[in-house]
Amino acid sequence: MFTSELIAWRASRGGTRMGYRGDHEEGCLIPSLHEPREGWTCGGGQKWVVRMVERANGGIGLDVYMQKYI
Repeated sequence: MFTSELIAWRASRGGTRMGYRGDHEEGCLIPSLHEPREGWTCGGGQKWVVRMVERANGGIGLDVYMQKYI
């Protein structure tokens, strides 16, 4: 997500313009740009999916899970 609002938010916290490079939980702390049902922006939801698949399947990575089951 490279909106001007999120770039400014990252900069205010000493971050860079590039996307997150931390752990999944840290990456999910990016603030919402819209109130529920009042807007839409492609976002970091895939980070939550990765974490849920890992936790639900004994810690195996999403790539391994997909190769094995999809």
